[in-house]
Amino acid sequence: MLEALRRSMAARAPFTNDLPPELRHKRDLIVSTPALREYSRKLWIAGEGALAEAIAAESGRDPSDMTIRALARYVLEIPELAGTEPDPLAALNAIFDLLDSGWPESPAALGSDAVGRRERGSHGVTA
Repeated sequence: MLEALRRSMAARAPFTNDLPPELRHKRDLIVSTPALREYSRKLWIAGEGALAEAIAAESGRDPSDMTIRALARYVLEIPELAGTEPDPLAALNAIFDLLDSGWPESPAALGSDAVGRRERGSHGVTA
């Protein structure tokens, strides 16, 4: 399911240059104009319920399950996060790789702050 979402998003602006000139112009205008980018984000996020229902149906889970809703929200935030990166498609793939494999728990994978996290506990909460 994540791979289908990845492919679907990769085929859309801002992740592809395989667009007709008029759509490229619209994409560039949206990406370069903060108010248009925010409006575009709001339109994407409005689809959260429908995407959660589709993910739930595909995975056999309830659409009200917090993890289903969270995944839908994360996926819909990808254009905002990755769309302005120097290589938007690489950023999209990095985010989907993270969603697919989960957050790495090894200290080497996390970097120097891993020790502090380990001292606080696995969830970063102290008693």
